Amino acid sequence: MKNYLVYSLICMLLLTSCSKKIDATNERTLHLSVQKMSASMNEDQQEEFMDALQTVGFHYLFEGEDAMFKALHKKTAKQIIQYAKKIEEEDEVELFASSQRLDATDMHTLIGSIEASSKKLSWSERNDFENALQFMQQTYMYNESESRFLRRFHNKTPGEIINEANKIAGNSPMKSSRSAIWDIPNKEKKATVKKKPWE
Repeated sequence: MKNYLVYSLICMLLLTSCSKKIDATNERTLHLSVQKMSASMNEDQQEEFMDALQTVGFHYLFEGEDAMFKALHKKTAKQIIQYAKKIEEEDEVELFASSQRLDATDMHTLIGSIEASSKKLSWSERNDFENALQFMQQTYMYNESESRFLRRFHNKTPGEIINEANKIAGNSPMKSSRSAIWDIPNKEKKATVKKKPWE
């Protein structure tokens, strides 16, 4: 009888924790909801839940908080975990689409091509791509003509650019530079072009 009661209590606890929903009305309610939901989970469940929230957060990083709040609002922990898995699967599919090759016919076209390609990358790939672009700029832009500089990018995929930059750097870590001729943009930030030495 005691075992049955314990089993029933565990089932009720699990059902209660799974049925709780995120209140993502604002940052404060979201934070409180996450705390309450995770309090009734064991360590493994908490880790899975927090990983899922992180995945969703990264996914909406460039779309703003409102988009993320909308995606999380009124979802249970189970639904958020399932949603995060769906995002990861879609990101994997999009990585294949990143085989799109850059068009470096001129500098303006190259920047537009970089923007289009970067949207198809995962967060980590996007970061690697940005670092590779900045490294290539620092290494070559001020030492050769515009046409030769553009040829280094023309008809290449983001992956090929990353591999080439790593090869040139000797696999040493490539640090981001704040003085890039391009900023990989998001919906609220347009690509910026700084003055180049050949202008």
